[in-house]
Amino acid sequence: MSLSESGQSAKEARLMATIDSLEQELLKMKQSTTSEAVFEPGKRYSSCAIAPQFEIIDSVSYWVYLGTDSLQKGIEHIQLMTRPSYLEWEHILEVKVCDGEEFDYSECDLWFYKEVAATWEVIPVVRDIYSVKDYERRTYYIEGLLKNGTLTKRHHVICPTVCSSNLAAAVQTALRKKGYDLRSAEKNKFDKITKAALVSYQIKNGLPQGQLDYETLVSLGIKQQ
Repeated sequence: MSLSESGQSAKEARLMATIDSLEQELLKMKQSTTSEAVFEPGKRYSSCAIAPQFEIIDSVSYWVYLGTDSLQKGIEHIQLMTRPSYLEWEHILEVKVCDGEEFDYSECDLWFYKEVAATWEVIPVVRDIYSVKDYERRTYYIEGLLKNGTLTKRHHVICPTVCSSNLAAAVQTALRKKGYDLRSAEKNKFDKITKAALVSYQIKNGLPQGQLDYETLVSLGIKQQ
């Protein structure tokens, strides 16, 4: 066998190994989506929304008119999209009207997948700084969409009403280490201030939001209670 034939055989072998690996991964994914979830009696479960993720991809600066006569000469109104449209999940908690009829979803866990329109700003840009007064330099940051909002499968959560003082203290300590200001929070309590900081942390780190769950505890470095 020549060197070229040997190299070709090696490439084919690597390709077949890659294909086999991908087939195994697809099989695992199929099994995980078709297998029935296992829930333990006595524990609390929730589906949580994960907010869309954005990143700043560009910035632009203008001389912006600050006065009230923005229709004068030397000023141009431009439209700038600072955030693109995106998809997110909205939790429906109360009676809603659907096609003219009322439906009570109290026995259902209902989520609405909605599209949020892009964010546009109308900016009065000064084009002639010699004829126009009362303006300043402003920078606008343009965001790009990394990922639309998603919804987690049902997972084990900790109810705040049964959250022990030790666990609440551990959560507050971990959040302080992450830079969150909890000086106004009630010590060793999972209060509104602590929850707001927790949700902010969850959004920043792409975690399920709104509940104290075990995935968040792991991310914070807290041992499961």
